[in-house]
Order: sequence, then C-alpha cells, then structure tokens
Amino acid sequence: PVVGELLHLRAIGAVAGELLDRYIARQAAQQQVEIDEACKRITAGNALGRLVESGEVADVSVWLASDAASAITGQDIFVT
Repeated sequence: PVVGELLHLRAIGAVAGELLDRYIARQAAQQQVEIDEACKRITAGNALGRLVESGEVADVSVWLASDAASAITGQDIFVT
C-alpha cells in the first residue's frame, strides 16, 4: 500500500448554471411543462431538494485538499 497518499471521490449531482439551465429547458419542452416544473422534477430525487451551486462543489474540493481534511481517508463525498 501507498502511505501518505489519499484518494477521495466527489460524487457531484446537478450543479446550477448555464449548462443545466439549457438541459432543464430542453426537458421542459420535451415534457411539455413549464421550466419550473421541469426543475422540480430534476431536484425531486436530490437529497437537498435543490440544485447545488458551483461554489459548494469548490468548497468541498478545497476542504478535501486542505490540512483540515488530513484525517479523512478514502471517502465518497456526495455533493448533491
């Protein structure tokens, strides 16, 4: 085994932003519903019940790379 090396997995869900906005708009059109309804459908299965912001993903990434997370070993971190 390698000593001193850590590997973590960040499982990132739907992140709010332009790319997801376009996806939601396409889903709304295909399902013939309002954009708000399509967004609700996408976030319904999300543990937080909302979209994750890119800054939240960045915060987890920075924390995992910091000394503050030095005792965290081989974890799957869900940012959803």
